[in-house]
Amino acid sequence: METTVVDILSIGSGAVNAYRQALSTTSNNISNVNTPGYARRQLNIEEGFPTQVGTVSFGTGAYADSVTRAYDEFLEQSLRDSTSDLSVNSPVVRYANQIIDSIGSESASLATAIDKFFNVAEQLSGEPRSQVLRGEFLNSSKLVATRFNDLSAEVDSIAADTEMSLNTAVGEVNALSEQLVKINQQLNRKLSLEDQPPGLLDQRDKLLREMASLVKIGVTELDNGQVIVNFGGAGRGFEIVSTNSFQTVGTYSSGEAGASDLQLLLDPYGTRRALPGAPGGEIGGLLAFRSDVLRPTTVGLDHLARTFSDEVNKVHRQGLDLKGELGGDLFQTTLTYSTDSPTLRGAVSLTLDVDDPMLAPTEAMELVYRESLQGWDVLSTSDRSRLGHLPHGMENEFQGLKLSLIGDPKNGDTLVVIPAVRPAQSIEVVVSETDRIAMASSVRGLRDQTNATLSGVRVEMLAGLNTEAAFEYGVSVDPLTDAAVRRDLQIETSNLRPAIQLTKGQPSTTISFDISGASSQKIQVLTAEGVHVLGSAMSQAEANQLMSLDAGFGDGSYSATYLNGIGGTTYLDSSMRLGAIASPIDPAAETLNVDLDSSATDPRVKAELASRTLAPTANNTGVTQSLISEGALLLNGQAMSSMSLANGDTVSAARFAEYFESEFERLGISGAEVGAYTRVETGLIDTSKSLVINGEEIIFSAGASPTQMYKAINAEAADTGVVAEWVGDDRFILTNVSGREGENIKIGTIGGDTSSALGVAPRSYGGSYQISLITPDGQTPRELAITFGENGSPTDLGKIGLATSLVIDGEVPDDLAVFVTGEGAVSASIKVDGGVIADPATEIVKPFTIEFLTDDIYTITDNNSDTVVSKRTYSPGDEILYNGTSVTFTDNPGAGDKFTIEPNIDGVGNNENALKLINLGKDTMFAGQTFADAYRDLITGAGTRSELAEINLEAMQVVLDQAEAARESAVGVNLDEEAANLIRYQQAYQAAAQVIQASQRLFDTLLKIT
Repeated sequence: METTVVDILSIGSGAVNAYRQALSTTSNNISNVNTPGYARRQLNIEEGFPTQVGTVSFGTGAYADSVTRAYDEFLEQSLRDSTSDLSVNSPVVRYANQIIDSIGSESASLATAIDKFFNVAEQLSGEPRSQVLRGEFLNSSKLVATRFNDLSAEVDSIAADTEMSLNTAVGEVNALSEQLVKINQQLNRKLSLEDQPPGLLDQRDKLLREMASLVKIGVTELDNGQVIVNFGGAGRGFEIVSTNSFQTVGTYSSGEAGASDLQLLLDPYGTRRALPGAPGGEIGGLLAFRSDVLRPTTVGLDHLARTFSDEVNKVHRQGLDLKGELGGDLFQTTLTYSTDSPTLRGAVSLTLDVDDPMLAPTEAMELVYRESLQGWDVLSTSDRSRLGHLPHGMENEFQGLKLSLIGDPKNGDTLVVIPAVRPAQSIEVVVSETDRIAMASSVRGLRDQTNATLSGVRVEMLAGLNTEAAFEYGVSVDPLTDAAVRRDLQIETSNLRPAIQLTKGQPSTTISFDISGASSQKIQVLTAEGVHVLGSAMSQAEANQLMSLDAGFGDGSYSATYLNGIGGTTYLDSSMRLGAIASPIDPAAETLNVDLDSSATDPRVKAELASRTLAPTANNTGVTQSLISEGALLLNGQAMSSMSLANGDTVSAARFAEYFESEFERLGISGAEVGAYTRVETGLIDTSKSLVINGEEIIFSAGASPTQMYKAINAEAADTGVVAEWVGDDRFILTNVSGREGENIKIGTIGGDTSSALGVAPRSYGGSYQISLITPDGQTPRELAITFGENGSPTDLGKIGLATSLVIDGEVPDDLAVFVTGEGAVSASIKVDGGVIADPATEIVKPFTIEFLTDDIYTITDNNSDTVVSKRTYSPGDEILYNGTSVTFTDNPGAGDKFTIEPNIDGVGNNENALKLINLGKDTMFAGQTFADAYRDLITGAGTRSELAEINLEAMQVVLDQAEAARESAVGVNLDEEAANLIRYQQAYQAAAQVIQASQRLFDTLLKIT
């Protein structure tokens, strides 16, 4: 009986304790109904272990086993994902609206400024001389430039704001990662999730949701509640939180305004792994805004500024200003770059120049060295796409840039090229005077009054003139890099391809060809219109063959009218010649000493030619050989006599010296000097071998010193005609004695020696000669020129040891193709006076006349020189392109019609160029759009992206609300449910108290009975 009473009391006490804790748990749920992140708690009440009394089992009541936390991993992940998806759209909407407010504002609109620019141009076309309208036009130009500058600055400011926001968000991610690691360390104290404090788990999930609002994350939950977090979502491999550590996230940026090189990096001070560019959350939204809205806006503004400036400048340069001069650039844009080396371990130097501002990129590029390819991959920093590859150690041309990378890079080394100053930032007006605004046409066309037809003529300047050579083939000459002599060129002969191409307008040029006397090589020089200006006569078929392959030849037919012309018959009154030509040398500037041993300076003004070393060729044919035909060569314009080599004779410098002395005397050319010399430099002297000079044995003892050999040679000078001269280091030179200059020196041996004691091969050695023309004091300096007669050729000069030079004094008059025909190859050198080829766009067109010989054949004649520069065929409606102009006719011209194209010097008040400028505003320059339309499209693009983000924001808000509702339904506090539980637990508590009272009454009854 006593046991039963105790059990009742124990059961009642246990129930009271259990339901007191249940009431406490329910009260805690109710009090935290509005606590963010709170998960509902539930007390688990378990039945006590029963007591066995005899064969009967009695219950022992109930007890509070544990408090569990309501949790659904799937719903929690869904909530985190929904939070990320919502957050990714918010920055896009916020900042895109700022972009729209900036570039779409009516008061700051670029479209308004551009419209005003063209409207004022239209007003000015009505009164092109009006200074008031010219001033207004200049102001409207400045307004356009200022709007570009201001908009670029505003967009760059928004870019800086987003970068700051991104850095802040990244900092928050790092702070949350650190807190999660601390929670993981606390959770590590327990082995199972059920044993973990619910509050700690609530804190963990709250941090994860906060992190999810910043970036999409992948969460792996371990059995004890610890979490591993991946940046960018599950399966991405970018772990930022582990059980006991975390990795920081960082950003990289060059810091340049408007740069598109912003990147996310994992472990920025260690491995520097690039993180995904679309990681979701606020960070993903900021990156999405920068790539989808900011980048197109920045690039679009730069493209608009660069193209607007270039197109307006092209038109403005074609016009004449009020001073009668060609208009220059109206606008100017600047594009410069800076470089950064975020991961550079090797020693590398990068040199960068802008070659073509219209092609140069306005976005950052990343150069990554690939050791296996021995070069650099070029990547876009905005989307990581591969743009190209640059070999290391050489100059590369890439997207309008010239880049040179030298040094010792390591695999994976990275360089970043960032635009420091961009077109929209830098565009400015460079015309300051209203008189320099070019509204008049710079060229006009006039029909001859005697024309048989009534056809009128229309002419306009072509924009974007090219100053590069017209031809596809041949070595091109750069007056900047070839200002010094460019030697050792090996030219392959060809009857199809030009060997060298010369560009119209380049400075004085000399090209020397070392053509031998035994070759059949010839030099032919033709213009792009087929005019044969220098060379040897050839047939129509041969000429057609030369012009058949290179597309640089125009529509003109072959003409030999000006072939090798002199005086009034030269092409375009230019000075172009072929031959061996020496200009007079000013001794104050340059001295040419042929005598190698002479260090004296010759004070006289003289022109001098020197031959190559002549091969001592003997005539063993049995008959007399002709070296120079009568009249084949001209000495300063006078025909030279023939020169022959008798049977058994040998070519020598002395023989040519005698010939030229007689020619100067015969032709009456005063002030001439002729010299010759032969030199043989010794090799390694070996006195154990023999030596014979010009048939005389030189006697010396075996083991003799070089000095003894030197004396032995000079002892025989009277017989050999050769003396030895010391040059140092036990070496000496053999040369002719006085009176026998230029004679060949024959080295021989005795017996079977294959080399002489002088260390040179036993054979005859030829010499060289030089001829000079001295200018007496007070007289005009004279040149020395050996040119070709009617039947002369480079071979004739080669026979007498002289190279053939193409000499152009003054600017090259036209685009020229230089052919070397025949067989084999020839050595050449090029000399160009330093300077820059004038841009045709800055020069007023030279007058020319189009004359129709028949209805379908016309000629183009340069009026200044009366030179027919082209003869072409014509079909009705053809456009005639010449000298940077386009000529068309209102009707079909006929035979005898003439049209003159000339500068519009006295027509500075007309408005033709203004009309072109107006039409430019109506032209579709941007993928079928005008300037203003392209700008408005830029605004529309930003608006469309913002609108799409707003739609997504609304949709994602609904999804988030549903996810939150689902979570609240599953793990949140339901007040109705908790109120019901409160009543239920309260009733149970009261009932348990009644059990205790009942046990007390039973106990009291027992006491009374006792």
